[in-house]
Amino acid sequence: MDHDIQLISEEFSKDLLKRNNVEQSVLETICFENDLKYLFLDPGIKERKKLGILENSTSVNAIKIREVFWLQRLIPNLTDANLVMIGATHISTFKELLRMRKIKFHIIEAYWEKEYFINFS
Repeated sequence: MDHDIQLISEEFSKDLLKRNNVEQSVLETICFENDLKYLFLDPGIKERKKLGILENSTSVNAIKIREVFWLQRLIPNLTDANLVMIGATHISTFKELLRMRKIKFHIIEAYWEKEYFINFS
């Protein structure tokens, strides 16, 4: 299915690249090779501290703060066709943020390879 994607953004940060000892994420590489815009959505370590998010926090409040941050980062970069890659646990709450802002969206896959990942839960 062709969506004429112009921007790809993901739940990832530059600090996570450094922590994992890599220069680019897979999606960032795809964007570079296909002349697409790329955007890290997740706040880095310094931004997390400013937002009051403890390291590795998975609290409901931390998740809400991150998702609002993503939206604030995404809005000024939106194009006619955007691909946003986030974890399955964020789908229901992030889509509500998009709805509240009247941003059109379509969920392509809510839980990619669920059968595979369920073994790690």
